[in-house]
Amino acid sequence: MYGGGRKEGEAVYCYHLQIGSAVCGIRVKSSRLFTWCEDYFMAPSVPAAPDMLIDLRLARYSSVGMVPDSFFQSKELSGRTFRMKGGLIQGRLHSRTHGGAMRVSLKVHPVMIETDVSRVFEQCLYQAYFSILGQKGAYAPLIHSSGVIKDGKGYLFLGPSEAGKSTVAALSSAYQVINDEITIADISGRLPMLVSTLFNGLFRAKHPGSAPLAGIFVLHKSSRDRMELLSGSSAVRPVADQIIPPLGLDAQMTAHTYFSQLDIAAALQERVPVYKLEFTKSVQFWHTISRGIL
Repeated sequence: MYGGGRKEGEAVYCYHLQIGSAVCGIRVKSSRLFTWCEDYFMAPSVPAAPDMLIDLRLARYSSVGMVPDSFFQSKELSGRTFRMKGGLIQGRLHSRTHGGAMRVSLKVHPVMIETDVSRVFEQCLYQAYFSILGQKGAYAPLIHSSGVIKDGKGYLFLGPSEAGKSTVAALSSAYQVINDEITIADISGRLPMLVSTLFNGLFRAKHPGSAPLAGIFVLHKSSRDRMELLSGSSAVRPVADQIIPPLGLDAQMTAHTYFSQLDIAAALQERVPVYKLEFTKSVQFWHTISRGIL
């Protein structure tokens, strides 16, 4: 259904997923899949017209084997078609709809949405988002990070796996935790903004929202609470490392991809202060942030 929601006449259901300023329409022929979208993303279909329509169907066409952590590295392109991990996801880009939306067909092995590896399937939607951003000319990267809104300001916490993103989210329950895994830093407008996403459907304690971005914090677990303003490459590189590769569905990883991440991180660092945050497993780090930013 083009307007978002269920369409009974043709037994087609379309879930409109809001990702920052972009809307992905996920069209399925099963009410069960539509309900899965609602449940997984913990949100109803939005009424906005989609920027991209994804025709999704499930197909058991090969043995599964090991599901990779990244579909960016395993993607193969041939003209307007693409394959990920030898065919766990297969897709094709089509001409636009009459409404101007980009259109993609996806054939996905059921394991990608019927098990906990659905978080890996999300990477296909990251790429759909970047395809849309490329058309909009927006500058709003996805970042592997947790995000918290406190007193009307946005705080973005990042670092490699086990750095403490989920710990920070758990310790920030008194405030608005927008995600513990994937957030958006939107620097398209006058004010840099922290924007929630519905990604990581396994994290059920998120509360969507947005706020002016007050700071980016590179996490380090420690026996003390301390923060330090970073500059130059000390600020840019740890941020670049956690930026989701800005590749659309029609692009592959190359040696230049990381340079794009560095450029985005440098643009962020010019407008938002980046701090090293050493923290203990207590809410004391919030007092450290309040004193440090003031």
